[in-house]
Amino acid sequence: MVLTVMLVIASAIIIVGMLLGLYRGIKGPDGASRVAINDLLFYGMLCVVGFIGLLNSSKVVFDVLLIGGLFGAVSTIALSRVINRGHR
Repeated sequence: MVLTVMLVIASAIIIVGMLLGLYRGIKGPDGASRVAINDLLFYGMLCVVGFIGLLNSSKVVFDVLLIGGLFGAVSTIALSRVINRGHR
């Protein structure tokens, strides 16, 4: 019961942060801030999926989260390379 309430509160806080980040991403001044917002939204969704996995006691969700985290890092590197036009 306590874990459920804590996960719901944590999910609500993360979702509010994601909505504020989405607003900032729409109003963002440049591509770099949009890349940061992309990471915020992606990892926020991974957190929410992880919370759902904890609530449902699912073991498969954690494997999906691990793979998602790895792909998230690769997408961040790819987007930063696009912003820098391939320069290091």
